[in-house]
Amino acid sequence: MKPPGDRESTAHKAPRTTVGPRGRVSLILIARASAASRRRNLFEFVKTAVNRGSLIVVHGRNAFKLGPLRFLAALLPAVATAACATIACRPDAPAPEAPHCCAERPRAPSEIPTRRDRLTIEPRVLQPPMPLVRRAHPRLNFPDHGTIAVGSAVDGVLIDGVELPPLGPHHEILAAVLPRRTNFGTDELVQLLTDSAAFVARQHPGAVLHVGNLARPGGGRLPWSVSHRNGLDADIGFYLSDSQGRQITPEHFVQIDSELRCVELADCHLDVPRTWSAVQALVAHPRATVQWLFVARHISDALLDHGREHGASPGDLMRAALLMHQPRGSSPHDNHLHIRIHCPTEDLLEGCRNIGIPRSGAPDPGADFAKRVAQLARLLRSEDPGHRAGAAQILALLDPDRVAGLGQSTERDRALIRLLGDPAEGVRRASAEALGRLRTRTAVPAIAAALQRERSAQQRHELLEALSRIGGAAAARALIQELYDDRPTQRPAPVNLPESTVGMRAAYLLGRSERGGVVRPLITALTRATKGAGASPSASPAELRRALRNLTNHAFEQDDEFAAESWREWWRTNGRAPRRRWIEAGFEAAGHFRGRGRTAEIRRLLAAVRDEQPFVSYNARRDLSRLSGRDPGSEGWSRADAFFYWSRWCSRHYGEKLCRQ
Repeated sequence: MKPPGDRESTAHKAPRTTVGPRGRVSLILIARASAASRRRNLFEFVKTAVNRGSLIVVHGRNAFKLGPLRFLAALLPAVATAACATIACRPDAPAPEAPHCCAERPRAPSEIPTRRDRLTIEPRVLQPPMPLVRRAHPRLNFPDHGTIAVGSAVDGVLIDGVELPPLGPHHEILAAVLPRRTNFGTDELVQLLTDSAAFVARQHPGAVLHVGNLARPGGGRLPWSVSHRNGLDADIGFYLSDSQGRQITPEHFVQIDSELRCVELADCHLDVPRTWSAVQALVAHPRATVQWLFVARHISDALLDHGREHGASPGDLMRAALLMHQPRGSSPHDNHLHIRIHCPTEDLLEGCRNIGIPRSGAPDPGADFAKRVAQLARLLRSEDPGHRAGAAQILALLDPDRVAGLGQSTERDRALIRLLGDPAEGVRRASAEALGRLRTRTAVPAIAAALQRERSAQQRHELLEALSRIGGAAAARALIQELYDDRPTQRPAPVNLPESTVGMRAAYLLGRSERGGVVRPLITALTRATKGAGASPSASPAELRRALRNLTNHAFEQDDEFAAESWREWWRTNGRAPRRRWIEAGFEAAGHFRGRGRTAEIRRLLAAVRDEQPFVSYNARRDLSRLSGRDPGSEGWSRADAFFYWSRWCSRHYGEKLCRQ
């Protein structure tokens, strides 16, 4: 940090400036783009002072500095949002106006970030604040320690997240990241960051840790990353210094080259001693257990070399070497350090899930997990409908394999099945979701019967999803019977728009079932839909053909009547063959021929993922899920996103040269 009397450029000064006597003070009214401000029409005041050409924004007791252009860039989206919040989102606003601001507008394909874009930090682009999302989670005998991480880092949410202050004694949020409002995390993650920053400051007085994205308020998807969803991830910048040893305060993450110099800044290099101190603090923290430290290899090598040369303990060196990892096939993390911690013990009992390699000393509830499941099973019979719904909701979030491994599931399954007829719709919906996610096959007849009598469109949707998740021949037969049901279904919140009919949804789910036995009933339904013979299915011919293409990896593109005849002829010729042979014939017809060996097969499937025929790309993704033993849900992604994900997976396991297409 520069001495107080230094009159050189202030670009590298730490933004600890206060309003001087010669500064002018003005008040600016900004409405944050949050759900709360839209609902209550409230505004937040931000006090701004202009001091020698710089804008100092005071946030509570903290302050940070923005240049005028950057402040205006951050201000404009907020002002636009305020206009929407005050005009279009009023309760009395005309119906045609409100969706333009209150709902997300559809984005053109060129505006939607690709998965490659989302994996990289975008430090130069100021974004409007991420909206506050209120997450509901049942607190049933849960230790009131504050936050709860639910789900995994790539599909989870954050309950009652803690905000990392924008400016603390030894840390600050980067100026380019601060307007995003992505500084929320679990209690454990926030404490890890503040404790680590304090440790480095004790070792190196005046050191300041620069922080990027944690999670948004409430967690969920970020446009800059596929992770950071449940409050267990954080990006921190490397400590940087100039030639005189003074710490540099950048506005965004700075790339470090192989010589440990800053790519974009002059007289700037990686401060190895301070950064190594940060790594030591992270890996040895007593409360938060780090699972990964994603960082470029040339940086981790330099840090470990420094630790060895300066007498670091063997334990610290071993833990740091184990946790620091350069992810292959994505950004090399040469401009920041990505931290991921394990699910806390209490959160594992609420549905938090770790992904990847568990580390030594990772929290494990042990026998408490079985006690929690038994406790939830008892609450399913509670007189309080909130307790019944909450217990089913938490059971749906828990690891199904671990729950199944406990045994003694008969009484629990019976209780969930009884709740399918509960008078409270929320209880019925939660029980259906739990039965589906726990893959309770004995519940299929009860789910099918509940579907016949159910009056709620949202609950019908959840019952169909439960049948699809359970799978098996009985569930497939139940879905086939629903092809002719024209009652509406509605996807539950937050997307409360009518989606389709029961028959349309059943056709869609059958097309993703990977069961060859459902092809003939789908062909029969297609024939009835085109010729009007017998009962007509609720699903349209186009939807039935789409399901058949996904199941067989073949297509007939004639009009509806001739397509039905072509499918009947195809079935007479190929119906006795196993489904695997249909899939292989479809790949070969599309020009993707099978090679010898596992690596050749993976290369063929990667090429098929990019195929312009949607059903070929779909089946290639399913085969890659089968070969890899992981199911990221890539079937619903664009071809570009799916190819990037699977080529990255291939590069990690087989090398980039083999997987390059």
